[in-house]
Amino acid sequence: MGCPILVVIGGLIYLLDAVLMPFIAGMILAYLADPLTNQFQRWGMNRPLAVSSVF
Repeated sequence: MGCPILVVIGGLIYLLDAVLMPFIAGMILAYLADPLTNQFQRWGMNRPLAVSSVF
């Protein structure tokens, strides 16, 4: 029952690869930069300045 659904989802991911890659890369960058941004905030920077400093 679940196998055809997985095939369809896999096919959609394969077809939309060029569209999804920037979003996936952005999520990975945000995940990796968050701890450093939080550290800057602990040092007294506001969030927008901390994010701008990291990126």
